[in-house]
Amino acid sequence: MLAEQFDVTECARLEFDFVCLSNYISFNFCFGSEEYPNYVCTDMNDCFAFFCTGPDPETGEEVMRNIAVIPGTVSDENPEGIMVQINTVNDGKSHGTAEDCILDYADYFVPNYFSYSIGAIDGIQYDGYTNKMSAEATLVPCEVYHMVISICDVGDQAFNSGVFIEGNSFDAPSAAIGLSRPDVGVVSGSCPFKIPLSLQGTGFTDGTIHFSFGGSAVPGVDFTLVDDEGNDAIANGFQIDETKRNLYIQTKEGVDLTNDKTIEMYLATSLCANFPQLLVYDTQRFKITKGSDVKVGDTILKAQHICFEVEAPLIYGSDPITYRWEPTTGIDNPYVRKSTAMITENRTYKLYATGGTGCNTSVATVQVQVNDNNGEYVGIEDVLDNGATVVAVDAAILVSGEGLQRVEVYNVDGRLMADRNCEGAQQLNLDMSAFGAGVYGVRVSTARGVSAAKVVVSK
Repeated sequence: MLAEQFDVTECARLEFDFVCLSNYISFNFCFGSEEYPNYVCTDMNDCFAFFCTGPDPETGEEVMRNIAVIPGTVSDENPEGIMVQINTVNDGKSHGTAEDCILDYADYFVPNYFSYSIGAIDGIQYDGYTNKMSAEATLVPCEVYHMVISICDVGDQAFNSGVFIEGNSFDAPSAAIGLSRPDVGVVSGSCPFKIPLSLQGTGFTDGTIHFSFGGSAVPGVDFTLVDDEGNDAIANGFQIDETKRNLYIQTKEGVDLTNDKTIEMYLATSLCANFPQLLVYDTQRFKITKGSDVKVGDTILKAQHICFEVEAPLIYGSDPITYRWEPTTGIDNPYVRKSTAMITENRTYKLYATGGTGCNTSVATVQVQVNDNNGEYVGIEDVLDNGATVVAVDAAILVSGEGLQRVEVYNVDGRLMADRNCEGAQQLNLDMSAFGAGVYGVRVSTARGVSAAKVVVSK
């Protein structure tokens, strides 16, 4: 191939086929020669190439490209780039009249002219060599490509040249099954653990992942592994397609989790239907713990006055536990298990308790029965436990008492309608005309404590 372009007198070549599981490859190289520097811009223009032949990613047609070119020289005007040779990468000084000589890339050249007298730089005897460069190619995954590495003497055979390929530099981006997960996933004893599928850097949409296991947890006994549709992935493997993108680890019922158990999951798959022997491997690790199981119990609360506490019994569970009351009507803090409340009529609530893992939720029904024997509609002579008096007069509520601190007014739905800081006053007159006639709950705070009553505003 080089002989078609140059006056080649002798060549060495290495060629092989390969299949890439990714859409891109690269490796590092450098070129050195004894032709430097005296034969720059002469006919002794030793050269080399990495010819990669296979389907073009855009057209699908088979093409051959030299991927050993000077960095940055591939463009629309010159899609092949500039080949690395004596007359293209050098010290920028001409010693001949060759028309194809380029002196613009001295930055990529390392002189080694004095190696005879002082010893070779970096162990290289050649009188000059290039900096490390990268050969790169964009490919079609799972297709066969042919690589020819060829280096030739041009013009004569008097001085040798060589190309060096850096060990362990061959690279392709992550062509991996790549299940997205933390380094060690934590599986709660009561929660299925979701593992999103991520086929990285490939564009593959089909294939089968097969599993084997290690660790102290026994598959099928201590845990199961299923796909989005509930199919057993341990026995059948995981069929990759556009619709199924998740796996779930679920602890089996009745497993003894006094001590944590471990799972090592080994994955193997072929992403190339034509080459099933080309397997991709991955390993994932999980820990099964008892988890934050929680249960709250149903209860009936008999409210002796309209200012009291609502709660549901915690049958079992340990922190962290999150709580939520529904509805929130009349409850001061709807995100705790026990909260103060202002409730003026019988109501039924739901208390949702969720374990720290986020999947185990227990629901309790809480019935509140308001007893009107205490907290009746009050008149002017009625005195509350903290010494305050509350009375409704037409469209106003009048609160009196020694050292009033705070007065709150709620409607029958438990919504706060008025909230006043009294700063030690002895009387507060609240105009309720903007809210209309009806039953209201009044909570009064004094230096002697908090008491509540119900009043009827008539206008």
